[in-house]
Amino acid sequence: MLKQIFQALPLTIASIGLASPIWALPSPNANGNYMPAREYHSTWRVVDPDPAGLNCRTHPIGHPRGDRILARLPAGTRVEAVGRDRDTREIALQNGNPWLNVRLNDGTRCWVRAHRKYVQAIAGVSEVDVANSDPEENYWNARLHQFWRVIDPDPEGLNCRRAPGVDFSVVGKLYKNQTISPSSAYSEPIQIDPQRQPWMAVQVQGKNCFIRAHSFFIEPVP
Repeated sequence: MLKQIFQALPLTIASIGLASPIWALPSPNANGNYMPAREYHSTWRVVDPDPAGLNCRTHPIGHPRGDRILARLPAGTRVEAVGRDRDTREIALQNGNPWLNVRLNDGTRCWVRAHRKYVQAIAGVSEVDVANSDPEENYWNARLHQFWRVIDPDPEGLNCRRAPGVDFSVVGKLYKNQTISPSSAYSEPIQIDPQRQPWMAVQVQGKNCFIRAHSFFIEPVP
């Protein structure tokens, strides 16, 4: 089952070009808005100074289905953007203003205004609260080791994806016993997918892609 989750159709890494970097933190525009982007970003922090908290609504203000307030989020709250698919993006425009679709810790999904006054895009994992490996055998700090070895036994290879998450396209393959290093294109090479699982940015043949940061697939080289 684990292999079915993480593996997909084979594709050689030399066959597709990939711009670098592919996973920089989103930045607001000159008006302070975080606009819809091609790349998905999962982790955000509330920075709204209002002591009453940031309103998180059923839909963006002005939506025909209503915009009732479901929660008020205090500054410092960390939220995860709802994962995207073909029909849904984590940032959507309503009356010209961008809104961010987030999932709270209790599972509630709601919308907050995607503006630098209210939210800030942050790296998926902070260097101050990570460990090398957790009880589920995920790796959270790629910087502890310069080199890593692929140990995935699948003869079709380990998928390296365009961005962290199984919904993103496979742009290359890594094979058992191949040695890799965390990508230098990112200040934090570990990024979290919408299911809160860690992925490592690596560089292969000069191209960047993401592999699942789990002990089933990779191990540190002493």
